[in-house]
Amino acid sequence: MKLLIWIVAAVLGLFWTLGAWAVAAVLGWAAGLPTPGDPAELARIVTAWPMPAWLTVWIDPATLHALLAGVAWSLEQVQQAWPWLREALGWLVPLTWVVWGVGLAGLLLLALLAQWAVGRFRRPVPAPRPA
Repeated sequence: MKLLIWIVAAVLGLFWTLGAWAVAAVLGWAAGLPTPGDPAELARIVTAWPMPAWLTVWIDPATLHALLAGVAWSLEQVQQAWPWLREALGWLVPLTWVVWGVGLAGLLLLALLAQWAVGRFRRPVPAPRPA
């Protein structure tokens, strides 16, 4: 049972580490992106995107235009917030690893607690009677 506890803890720790690595990689990548261009130009490019004919079969063209207008609005908001976002990305990567460390320490603590509980509350096996 103790071996199973540590195997589960190791697998969860692996997934936790991979998740933290992926988040840190994406944040590091986003920090290196150039500042988006003119928001009006971005909005014009997005709203002028030609819709494929097969897409209009599945989705109403008015809905697609509304979706593209929402994307254009989102790009405009990102453009306005980009200086603040770039500054935040600089400290979010180290914060990701701090949260990873705290989470991994908590996972190890839970595994130790589970191992202690299994050893503490295990029923004693009766000794065999002599024949």
